[in-house]
Amino acid sequence: MTSNGQNPPPDHTAGSDPPPSFPRKRVPRHRDAKQLIGDLRALYISLVENLPLHVLRKDLKGRIVFANRSFCELLGKPLAEIKA
Repeated sequence: MTSNGQNPPPDHTAGSDPPPSFPRKRVPRHRDAKQLIGDLRALYISLVENLPLHVLRKDLKGRIVFANRSFCELLGKPLAEIKA
């Protein structure tokens, strides 16, 4: 008890369990995280491929390393030929 007659608050920083008011979340395992990254990558690719805009990405030397379907259709060439 403290000098005012009350019990001190519990110390939740000393390795004990968090108070019940904190939500307990499951920490994703490595394979869950890899699955999530794969899912997000697939979503990103799907969005970029289906945009009605011409999208391309170049490396630091100015070479095209990616182009979406719309850009390929604009040039009338497949991506492999554009990247070469």
